[in-house]
Parts: sequence; C-alpha cells; structure tokens
Amino acid sequence: MWMTKDGEVVDSGDSGSDSGDSGGDSGDSGGDSGDSGGDSDSGGSSSSADPTARMYFSGSSFSNTAPAAASLVIPATTGYYAGTLPTDPTLVTVVRATGLNGTYNGGGTAFTLAVDGNADYGQAVQTQFEYDFDGDGTVDRTEMYNLFATDAATGWESYMENFGLLSQNGAYADFVNGSVTVSIWKAFQPDPAFAMVYDESQSWITLPYGSGGSTIGLANGDFENGADGSWLIYPSNLTNYSYESTGSLLYNSTDTFTAYDGITSLKVYGQWSGYANETPIYQEFAASAGDSFTFSGYAWMHHDDPLTASHTYAYLSLKYFDNNYTFYGSSDSALFDVNQPVDTWTLLTVYGTVPAGATKVQAAIEFWQCAGQSGGGCQDGNGAVYFDDLVLQ
Repeated sequence: MWMTKDGEVVDSGDSGSDSGDSGGDSGDSGGDSGDSGGDSDSGGSSSSADPTARMYFSGSSFSNTAPAAASLVIPATTGYYAGTLPTDPTLVTVVRATGLNGTYNGGGTAFTLAVDGNADYGQAVQTQFEYDFDGDGTVDRTEMYNLFATDAATGWESYMENFGLLSQNGAYADFVNGSVTVSIWKAFQPDPAFAMVYDESQSWITLPYGSGGSTIGLANGDFENGADGSWLIYPSNLTNYSYESTGSLLYNSTDTFTAYDGITSLKVYGQWSGYANETPIYQEFAASAGDSFTFSGYAWMHHDDPLTASHTYAYLSLKYFDNNYTFYGSSDSALFDVNQPVDTWTLLTVYGTVPAGATKVQAAIEFWQCAGQSGGGCQDGNGAVYFDDLVLQ
C-alpha cells in the first residue's frame, strides 16, 4: 500500500511490474543506547539461525525460511515510551536468535517489519537490536531505531532501518556463538486499548555477516561524492543525467532544489532520440545463485518538470547476468511514473534472489523514455526524476 509519513510516500514492496526491459542491455559492462534498562530477556526463546542469510521473524525466534502469513500482536502501551525501552516486559515483543557464528562484513543492520495500526491514526512502533557477539550474556552493541508512526488506513506498512538510528552504543564484531535480540514496542498511541500487529511472512532482519546487512558494497549511494566513478552508465557516452545540489535552480522553474538527505542527488531524464530509449545507471557485484538482495532508495520529481506520459518512467532494478553477460532476468520495483505525486520523496524498494546460472547482480536505476513507442516520432517524454539515499542490502 501507499502511505504518507512526514511528507514521504512509501511503497511497501515490490510491485512485480514489468520494466519493459527486453534484455537488450545484457551487454552492460557493467552514544547512548537509550536503553531504559528494560529486561530484554523477557518473552524471548533460544533458537539458531544462519546470520549470513535473511532471518524471518518466527514467533519468539528467527528462521531462515519464510513462515506463513500470520498477524502477531505488538502490545498496547500504558505510557509514553518514545526513545525508551519499557521496563514492563508485558509491553514489549521480544524475538531472539542464539548460537550465531559469522564474520563481520563491514555493513550495518537491515530490517523490514510489516506493521498495521488497524486504522487507528497516530500509533507508533519502535525497535531496538541488542548484539551479544560471544554469547557471554553481556550486550556488546545496542542499536535503537527512530519510531515509525502508522497511517489511518488498514493495511501493511514497512518499518525499515531507512528511518534511521536514534542511538547506538558499542562496536560490531564477529559472531562466536553469539546472539541478537530484537525488542519491539509501541512508543505511544492515542488509545491505549489498541494493540498493533505485524506480519511474520513480510518481516525479517539481515545482519552484516556474509552477504547480509545494509549498504553492502554500494558506494556513493547518497551521491554526496558526485561523479566519483562509483556509478556506471550504459552506454558510457550517455549524458542525460547530472548531480544536483541543494540550492541549485530547477529546470523550467524559479524554485531551487533540496536533496532528500545531505546536499546532493542524482537527476536522470530521457535521451530525446524520438525512439524508445533506456538509461541504466548501475553498480555491479559478484553473486551466487540463491543470494537475496534488497535494493531501495528515494525518487522525486518537481511540479515544473514532472513526468507527463505513461510511457516515460523510472524504477529500481536488480538485474542478473553470468560472466558472459547473458541476461538472466530482473527484479523490479514499482514504477515511479506520471501517477506518482510531485514534490514528494517516494521510497522505492525491490527484493530479489539471484537465479541459477547467474554470477553477477547489477543494482540499477532505470529510466525509460517513450517505452513501447516506435517510428522515431516520440517527442512527449517530458520530465526528470531525482534519486537519493540508495541502499543495497
């Protein structure tokens, strides 16, 4: 579903839409933890899971296998706990994995929690991760994430690490028979009688071990370094993109640009060839069959230079190839197109698993102008799309 939060519209998942890619691009070369002292052991049980792979919420433990859809309760609160883990264990949902082993890969925690406030506007959920790397019972690292306020509509919304860390304490280390404990609670709500729910089949964590976690390998995903060579374009002679800074004058407008985060974003627009044209801007990584990835980021367009035709749009894509660049298909996000709101940063997310035979994955920004048009007379593919804060997990 689509929902609005603090001026952002969020696409809670992969729409499965057809990108229109025929495979013709198969030649691409391309502090204070904020812990109030609540008992994080309450409600959790021991279980083993592989921390190098996606770990799904499964009751009070985790599983590497996705469970059936099930709505679990996040208890109603009796007070205000924004930024504070409740000391009353009956107010906290605790999920734990133990017996974890793995080498830290330099990334960070990633998670998706599918939550629903049951049409009770203004409910808020918050989460904290506690890492015990050596299994000695002492918490070595704590991460508390900013709360997520739900909308007034019934339906799943995605609470993710992209909402940012509120506090962190301690350094990452390798897992040696370690554990991770995730605490979930309601930060506040207008009506204490209401509990929230979350769906296990759409809720998981990926930890920074093996190929898991956040921002694995993705360089300059916030574009703050401008044209540093991290992002490739195919073919390499295309020039229909730019790095735009906060304060720069917007095209066809007297307004100035403001980046989603930091001061720089990437702008992409059509090639104006008159024919259907595709502009892929991407980074490439080695991968193995069965590897799972999540690619997400924010897209935006301005009211003075919006997308105006259904055949011109952008999206995020995970594209799979072998060593000879034989194309093995793609996983694509929802389209950012003429139907999306102007002047609003919109979160796009795509989930994908590398198919058998593929050895590479490209995390790509795709911009199509005049898709499906023929005859060389397409001249109405107006509009530009800006991207910021891209994350590969």
